[in-house]
Amino acid sequence: MTAGRGSEGARSIAQKPKGHQLPQPQPIDLVTYRWKHGVSRKRYLTTILILAVALLASCACLGLTLAQMERSTSDTIISLGFGVVNSNMLFNGGNEQGSGGLASSVLFVNMPQVALSFVYLSSNAFVTCMLLADEYSRYEVHRRPLRVTTPVGKQRATYWLQLPYTYGLPLIATSATLHWLISQSLFLVRVETYSEGKPYESSMESGNSSSAVGLSPAPMLVVVILGTCITVIAIGMGFRKLKGHAMPVAASCSFALATASHRPVGDVDAAVLPVKWGEATEMGNADVGHCCFTSQEIVSVVPGRKYAGSMSRDKTN
Repeated sequence: MTAGRGSEGARSIAQKPKGHQLPQPQPIDLVTYRWKHGVSRKRYLTTILILAVALLASCACLGLTLAQMERSTSDTIISLGFGVVNSNMLFNGGNEQGSGGLASSVLFVNMPQVALSFVYLSSNAFVTCMLLADEYSRYEVHRRPLRVTTPVGKQRATYWLQLPYTYGLPLIATSATLHWLISQSLFLVRVETYSEGKPYESSMESGNSSSAVGLSPAPMLVVVILGTCITVIAIGMGFRKLKGHAMPVAASCSFALATASHRPVGDVDAAVLPVKWGEATEMGNADVGHCCFTSQEIVSVVPGRKYAGSMSRDKTN
């Protein structure tokens, strides 16, 4: 969870935003929240769709490459090598002479690289939202200091990669591996043609040079396998359970976060101390309790009772 250095920043954003009503006390029930609840439905469906389209495109490219392999050569996937140029495995759609053919071939082999970068950005945002919801829910279970850019007091620093290393490093490594595999699957091939017995320099002067796209089915197969694993893992992560059961899921909604930041008046140093979310005994009354982050003592919420400061992300829409 990330917060500002001072305590007034959290209070200032709690003002009524345009298009929203002031938050009203909400009843709290014990619910089993999952990681996917920290991601908006639009982002969740969009990310899964992007992964599915990228995987289907990889399967289609592999299928076309295998079809050409059956027509052009008797070699197997293993015998063709890993990213090795083979005259029988050239995509002739870009086999043109001159700078135009070279440009079209370069664009063709690099389009998958651009698409993969887009997939990485979407996946990174997807995982970040789920991890944010997970860390937020842990404040219901354990007293923890806030995570901020510039720590003060007992505050914790943000992650260097904006994600825990157990997730950030594998994500970067997987992206780099896929980029390399794609470079071995589709690559630029320059073909120089000259007659036997004729000086090589003469052929170069006559312009007998063309460009083509080399195909290698082995790394394509690895891309499909790895892409399938990534898609399954991304969907499976969404079904992991959050630690808290009473704490509403706020995700990155500043309005929902602000409603949980109205702590007791005497808790002036909460921002730089370990805090926990729960019912503040100094606030609320017999009819309506008050839930918030505080460094002071709290009690567990009573299921079904109405609480102020219990706004969730979904109720702010």
